[in-house]
Amino acid sequence: MTISNSRTTKNNLYSKGFQNGKTASYDQIANNIGKNSPENRSGGFVAILQSAKSARFHTSPGIYDIDTSSVFQDRLSRHNQNSTRASKYQRCSRSDQAASLYHSAKGSAEDAKKNIFQDLLATIFDYARDCRLIKTSGSHICSIDSTGLENHYISRHFLQRKGRRTAKYRKWTKLTAVCENQSYLIVSAIVSAGPSTDCHYLKPAVQQAAKHVSIDTLLADSGYDAEYNHQLCREEFGIRSTVIPVNDRNLRYGRTGGQHRRRMKQRFPAASYRKRWHIESVFSRFKRRLGNALAARTNESRTCECLLRVLTYNLMIVLFSFKKSVIY
Repeated sequence: MTISNSRTTKNNLYSKGFQNGKTASYDQIANNIGKNSPENRSGGFVAILQSAKSARFHTSPGIYDIDTSSVFQDRLSRHNQNSTRASKYQRCSRSDQAASLYHSAKGSAEDAKKNIFQDLLATIFDYARDCRLIKTSGSHICSIDSTGLENHYISRHFLQRKGRRTAKYRKWTKLTAVCENQSYLIVSAIVSAGPSTDCHYLKPAVQQAAKHVSIDTLLADSGYDAEYNHQLCREEFGIRSTVIPVNDRNLRYGRTGGQHRRRMKQRFPAASYRKRWHIESVFSRFKRRLGNALAARTNESRTCECLLRVLTYNLMIVLFSFKKSVIY
C-alpha cells in the first residue's frame, strides 16, 4: 500500500509538472509524436522553442543558384552522392547573388593596384625612348645590387658615434634594384626587410626588368653567386652573359660546383665587371636627392614609399634630359 501510494504521488507530481511547465523532461523536446509532443501541446515553455517560420525555409546571407557543382561531394550523405535528387536542382532558376564571404571583391581593380607600379614604370621608359635617353632597339647592359634604407631619421652610425647604440637590433628596409648602365634609370625594384641574403631576389628583380628592356649582360656582385642564377638568366630570360664573381664561402678543399661558376673562376671578365659601379652611383644619387630615411612606419607604407621614390628618381632623370634636349 505504501509502495502504491508513493508511485501515485510520484506520478501526480510529474503530471502537475507537465501541466504547470515547471519540470524539465527529455520528452518535452525529444518526443515528436503522441499527446506529449510539442505539436499537440499549447502551454509550457516548449511552445517558445517552436519556430514561427516553416521548417523548409531558413535565413541566409544571400541568394544563390543551387548547383551540384557548388556542393562538395564529401558534404553530401553517403547515399546521396552523385544522385539524381541533387542534380534536379539544376533546373531551378534563381537570382545569381551570393554572400560576400564566399565571393570577395578581388577582381580586376585589385590586380590593377598591384600592376600600377609596372604600368607607370613602362610609361616612364616610353618617354625615355622618345627623349633618346636609352636605345630604342638592341640589348642593354644592366647591373643589379641592393641597398639599405633607414626606418628612422636617427641612423645607426650616428648612435654608434655618440655611444648611444643599444643592444637591441633594429631591422631596416632593403631595396633591390636593377639599373640600366647607359641612362642610370632604375628598371625594377624589389622591397624587402633586411638583413637578408641577396641571392633569392635576383629572379623577381630580373623578371620585372625584362618587361621594360632587353638585357644582354647582367652584372652582379658575389652576393648573387649561384649556379641557379646563371642558368635562370641564360635559359629563362635569354641573357647572353652573366658576370657574377665566385664566392667560395671559405671553401678550402674541393672544387667549385657548376659549369658557369667554374667558368667564372677560370676566365673572369674583369673588364666587363668594372661597369658594375654604375649601380653604386645610382644608389648614391638616389639617397642624396631623395634621402636615406623613410617617413613611413608600417611595412606596407614603407614599400609604397620606396616605390614612389623610385618613380620620382626616374622622372627626375627623364625630365632633366628632356629639358636639356629642348634647350640645346
